[in-house]
Amino acid sequence: MREHQSKKSFFTKKFYCIDLVYCEGYFTANKAVKREKQIKGWSRAKKQMLITGQLGINACPEIVDSFRDIGCQN
Repeated sequence: MREHQSKKSFFTKKFYCIDLVYCEGYFTANKAVKREKQIKGWSRAKKQMLITGQLGINACPEIVDSFRDIGCQN
């Protein structure tokens, strides 16, 4: 989130104002990337169910809440 908000890459310069709504923790980057690709392949409805807690549990809500407090800073 901080990297997105700091606008350090081409992508984040364009899409820096984002909200964190769901979080999962992984011990390895490989497992995190694999899960991210899996979720990106889901339908919008299925992703929404994940966000609202109808499909699994938000593994680190304290992180989501901490970034919600920060909001979009220019």
